[in-house]
Amino acid sequence: MKLKIPLIFHFNQHLVEFAGLANRVCYRGLLRTLLDSNERANIHISGTLIQSLNWIDPEPLDLIRSGLASGQFELMGSTHSQNILLACDDWDNREQMKLHREILEDTFSVRPDSFWNPERCWSQSLVPLIAEAGYRTVTVEDHILDRSGGRERVMYETNFAGASLRVVRDDERFKHLFNYSAWFGKPERVLRYLDRVAEEVGDESAVFAYAEDAEAMGLWGYAFDVVPGQTWDRLGTLLEAIALREDVETILLRDLPAPARSLERIEDGSAAWMDASLGEADRPYHEDGYRDWFHFLDTSPKLQQGRRQYTAIREKLQEAPADGPLVDLARHAFLTHQYEFGCIGIGGPGTRVWSGAGSAVSLLQMAAAEPGIRTEDWNEDREEEIVVRTADQVVVLTRSGGRVLYWADLGTGRLIVGNPSSVVPGPFAGESVPPSPLKYPWSDLPMIYDYTQYIEGVVPPTPMRKYLPDWIWTEEDGPLTLALFGDRTPVEQRETLTAQQGAFLDELHPRGGPAIRFPKFTRTGLTFTSRSDSGLELSKTYTLSQKGLSIAYRLSGRVETPIGLRIAAEISGDYAENLRSGRSAVEILAEERTTGVRSTSGETIRMSASPPGGAFSFRESFHAITIVYSLELENLGGDPFEFTLDLVKDPKD
Repeated sequence: MKLKIPLIFHFNQHLVEFAGLANRVCYRGLLRTLLDSNERANIHISGTLIQSLNWIDPEPLDLIRSGLASGQFELMGSTHSQNILLACDDWDNREQMKLHREILEDTFSVRPDSFWNPERCWSQSLVPLIAEAGYRTVTVEDHILDRSGGRERVMYETNFAGASLRVVRDDERFKHLFNYSAWFGKPERVLRYLDRVAEEVGDESAVFAYAEDAEAMGLWGYAFDVVPGQTWDRLGTLLEAIALREDVETILLRDLPAPARSLERIEDGSAAWMDASLGEADRPYHEDGYRDWFHFLDTSPKLQQGRRQYTAIREKLQEAPADGPLVDLARHAFLTHQYEFGCIGIGGPGTRVWSGAGSAVSLLQMAAAEPGIRTEDWNEDREEEIVVRTADQVVVLTRSGGRVLYWADLGTGRLIVGNPSSVVPGPFAGESVPPSPLKYPWSDLPMIYDYTQYIEGVVPPTPMRKYLPDWIWTEEDGPLTLALFGDRTPVEQRETLTAQQGAFLDELHPRGGPAIRFPKFTRTGLTFTSRSDSGLELSKTYTLSQKGLSIAYRLSGRVETPIGLRIAAEISGDYAENLRSGRSAVEILAEERTTGVRSTSGETIRMSASPPGGAFSFRESFHAITIVYSLELENLGGDPFEFTLDLVKDPKD
């Protein structure tokens, strides 16, 4: 074979519900197409996406397992949340790579030796960092290699500080031609390029990679109304055309030939796509005011602010005990909220993407809490948190709302209430402010779609222009064909999955009127009291016992119309297990007078009311199950209305 080509597909989303949409319109179809083609493929999937899919839809993980078992797929390692290595402290980078390895080994039982370099930004100083993490192969973009004297399409070796890596050429032109051919059904564009490369190398062999976001094969087009099924079919046709060539072999990274050349130093370089986007306003993730990515790296105010936040949290993590369940969860929350740190168009002040990292400090405070009650704004969200530690449990309460933010069983280390790593849409106003669910349009589009009835002629450069360089359109002077959705009018409005609501989030709903809001609660001991603008007073008193929590409610004032009281408790059961195993880690228990959530690894958490009189219901949350207790009152007169809710843990059945 003259041309040895590793095909590399990079799957990545944050720990977010959006991963479900990306899966429906991209991941499952892409993986099935690759498996059906029998062509070898190299897969990188971020830790954050693995943990999202585990909860939302694990089928893509099963498809990857199938490809690994048959020897058709190879997995690559990387950082857990795709932070750019050059933008972050090396302590963070080591922890990121360690966590990703742990998740890959736990999910797929593999230990990769090839590294996906997040956003492809390069410095020679990365060689020992990547090699130290157990990797021996990395891809580097061709424009960086060309500047460094590596113009040949061969395997290289590079060394720095006593460490070495094998280097694969990441072929930018081939990547764009491959995408173009798959999107528009033009395999001849790729085949002509392969002809040219084969002619250039003569009797020698060439090695170069196609390395691209998996989202290119469905999700990007879907954003412009392109039917994903057409993209998958056209990709399958392209792979068939490549397979028919006797001079081309798609290979796994473990089958790369030995290095043929040595590059003493590979020059610093940034991803071609980021520099292109910074230079042109309508490119993906554009930000104004930067010459190139290194200028952005050095001067971006949001990166500077993010680094200050991460430095303060890192120092606390480094001072914490080396291990322990709550410390591990703190480390996970910190690393997860470094998602794509250093990338243009991502994150910033007030976003949950990065600002949620402060939850790591709350978990560290829980791990170090002494018996008794401690009050402090340690996560710097301008709201006081109250830590209550007994012999065998620790609870964090918020003055704002008087909610349980966290509850952990110190005997097992399980986080029963709390959802620090999962990310939901909307601005971040601190841990003490629960995010509100957002509405989004929903159309139940099938995975397999009869796209033939929707094919239209589209004049170049088409809506997909933002993802492709200008030179690629020079050969096209007539219309291209794309299957575009017809009527995509949403059939309904859905609410995003809730997360980080905590327990005992209270809402009062007068019939026919707006919800009654309670401002900031005052606190006396563990009694929280607040008065609404309409004169209603709500108080709740927490009592901790060996088995769990008891909350005495008291509602007083006067409301002459029927009123509904809703109390929500978001229960993780065992949060670490939910992240690891997904939705199968918890089950709902519904009984006549009590209800709860059972964790496959821990206790059953039960919620009951005394005196009975309300109704329990359930709401699916993100990495948790929410129990809602509802009471309907005809009116509220002179006497206070009182009841107690218990949230307790039972031993594992």
